[in-house]
Amino acid sequence: MVIRVPDRGRVALWDELTAKPGDLGLPAGQVTITLNGR
Repeated sequence: MVIRVPDRGRVALWDELTAKPGDLGLPAGQVTITLNGR
């Protein structure tokens, strides 16, 4: 899973992901690694 967003859009995307991790079917930790690892 690759997520690419502008720096200023990353915060909004992060809020959506952390707010609804269950909807994506991913643990919050995996989302964190994906965003940080780019």
